[in-house]
Amino acid sequence: MQQDKLKKTLKLAWSNGMSLFMAMAGAILLVFLLFRFDSILDQILRVCNILMPIIMGIVIAYLLNPVVEFYERHLDRSLGKFIEKKTKKKVSMRGLSIFISVIIVLAVIALLIMMVVPQIYTNISNLVYSFPEQIQDLVGKLMELAKNNEKVRNAINGFYDNFMNYITNWIKSDMLGQVSVVIDGIMGIFGTAVNCLVAFIVAIYVLLSKETFRRQIKKVINAFFNERQTNVIVSVVKESDKIFGGFISGKIIDSFIIGVICFVCCLILRMPYVALVSVIVGVTNLIPFFGPYIGAIPSAVLILLDSPSKGIVFIIFIAILQQVDGEFTTAKGKEEMARLLDQYEDIDVVVSQNDDMTFGALEAIREAGKTAGVNGDITVISFDAVDAGVELVRNGEINIDVQCNPDQGKYVEQIIQDMEAGKEIEKAYYVPERVYTQENVGEEENVTEGISG
Repeated sequence: MQQDKLKKTLKLAWSNGMSLFMAMAGAILLVFLLFRFDSILDQILRVCNILMPIIMGIVIAYLLNPVVEFYERHLDRSLGKFIEKKTKKKVSMRGLSIFISVIIVLAVIALLIMMVVPQIYTNISNLVYSFPEQIQDLVGKLMELAKNNEKVRNAINGFYDNFMNYITNWIKSDMLGQVSVVIDGIMGIFGTAVNCLVAFIVAIYVLLSKETFRRQIKKVINAFFNERQTNVIVSVVKESDKIFGGFISGKIIDSFIIGVICFVCCLILRMPYVALVSVIVGVTNLIPFFGPYIGAIPSAVLILLDSPSKGIVFIIFIAILQQVDGEFTTAKGKEEMARLLDQYEDIDVVVSQNDDMTFGALEAIREAGKTAGVNGDITVISFDAVDAGVELVRNGEINIDVQCNPDQGKYVEQIIQDMEAGKEIEKAYYVPERVYTQENVGEEENVTEGISG
């Protein structure tokens, strides 16, 4: 009894002592960080710079993972089964899926470079060659306006002479001194290219061994936490990955759509630099909130330099284009619907491109004190016809939900089997899809099984 009491006392003393030691160590570390913050930050940045290819590789692997899983899943069902029948051995399609995904990414990057770089070169060349002429035209117009005022004419001439002398002196003296900056820039591009190459190698390695890395990470977590805490951490990470992955996928699709719409509309409006502007607007749209403005400002400046009137039209067009951008997510659909309800008192119809945005829009409509659906204030038309969407059609909250058939894989498999059997293949096949309303949602599907040519 006496011995157990002594053990408890020693254990309590040890615990209190360790707590006091950790508190003092934390205070000393905090003071050290405050007084040595700049030096520590420099070292952290240096380490991050060294590890940048690895960090980039992990990010690339994370972004490529959904694409790799998509191809691996479909290749396993088609090519994998075919090889298994021939060789009686199951072959992993992971390597081929990674190869296809990397090739697609590199092809997209190469296409963007081929589209953007020549136009940037052409734009800069045109600007350099036309700049003196534009300045002379501007001076001529100002002189014409001030033809009756000798002082203003002299001031304009003086400003023009001083400006041209400054440009000439800069070219003769300062421009030559920028050679080292140019060389450093070229070396920086070379270094970035090397980092990107290493990053893709790291990404391929991570994707090939992702199951192993998952097990190792879980073992590290298990070393510091008990089983219950580990399960909570893993659950939170999975949910975060699901939410963030959905956001990234939706944002990429959204940016692609915005870029295509911009391209088509700029062609119709006969804007200059159509490809360049569309790529800038589409790519910068990936950046949340500020992205559209970051892309719109330089694009508008480029067009304004070519044609002020078209520049103004482009600014108006971009403002309209960015008005409603649901991003294919419930949260953004709710946000945009709430904004529209605040902006417009009377909304009769809402058309949503997918059910997730529709769910968000319905939440916003309910919170605004309005009703939606068959007997509601607002008619709602949606696309996808997921189970939750069809249930809302059944309940009358969505008027129409157009199906995007999720079972297209079996139809593609049927076509492949027909090709292997030597049958004649049609040029086009149509996948059956339904339009759900409250009247037909409970009925049997009235579509022909299979695909029609």
